[in-house]
Amino acid sequence: MRFNWPIVGHQNIVNFLQKSIENQKIFHAYLFYGPAGLGKKTMAKFFTLSLICSGLEKPCLKCQSCQNFLKNIHPDVIWLRKEEGRKNISIDQIRNIKERLAWTGFTDSYKIVIIVKAEEMTLDAANSFLKILEEPPAKSLIILLANSLKNIPKTIVSRCQLIKFSLVKKEEIAQFLLTRYQLEEEKAREISALSFGWPGRAIKFAEDKKFLNNYLADQKIFIEILEADSLDKRLKIVEKVIKREKIQEMIVNWQILIRDLIILQTKNQKLLVNLSFQHKLKKLIEKFSLEKIYQTEIRLNHLALYLNQNINLKLALDNFVINL
Repeated sequence: MRFNWPIVGHQNIVNFLQKSIENQKIFHAYLFYGPAGLGKKTMAKFFTLSLICSGLEKPCLKCQSCQNFLKNIHPDVIWLRKEEGRKNISIDQIRNIKERLAWTGFTDSYKIVIIVKAEEMTLDAANSFLKILEEPPAKSLIILLANSLKNIPKTIVSRCQLIKFSLVKKEEIAQFLLTRYQLEEEKAREISALSFGWPGRAIKFAEDKKFLNNYLADQKIFIEILEADSLDKRLKIVEKVIKREKIQEMIVNWQILIRDLIILQTKNQKLLVNLSFQHKLKKLIEKFSLEKIYQTEIRLNHLALYLNQNINLKLALDNFVINL
């Protein structure tokens, strides 16, 4: 059996699931868990496609089943996520799933339910879902996707095949970017470093030039603030910053740059993320002691908290640069 899974990293998971298909030993429920952006949904997609595909290569992406799945109209595949405007997956949604799983399948393949952010089920929904797991319908498969196991009842966890997703090595992400997007090696290395081991983040950087350019612009602004030799210059930069959109995202990006300064001060250059700024960063560590960088990191973390509390933006940023 030939497989066609364009997955970034997670080779042990890929091998396990593909062998399960080849040996026709499919568990009734799988729980894919790990931080967002690691590829859980992509893995679930190609696992499902391979089970319903009628082609020789799995998935062929050409047969009727594959095409229906890709158009989101496959009658035996259900994606379940919380409804728009709701905080949680409701018990009514789970009851509807239970009813649909009881129907006779439209095809000879599995009836498959993929639950996105399964940790968002209400307690009543989780208890109702547990009954499905205790008596799974014939030839049915449930795949739960969760960023954490924290809010999923242990009774559900114990009835699933657990599959943990971890960060992907930078080298694997870089190789994927070279193959998939034909990037120059230097650019692939830069993006793989910026991804922090999250394939989803790397793909967004590769596909969305605006996203990448915004990230780089945020870092340039922060470097300008750190390089400024007077408070007046820093306050003038703040005047420009407050006009930007997504300030909170910008602060998160600044936190990454502070991390790089700590890495350079502690002689761990291999862990550097902002490769395109390393020359400027090396100059900055001549200006800032390790203790000073740590203090800046603490103030930056406080700034992020203040912004989440809707404190006056300009006042918070002014206070931050005054104390640098």
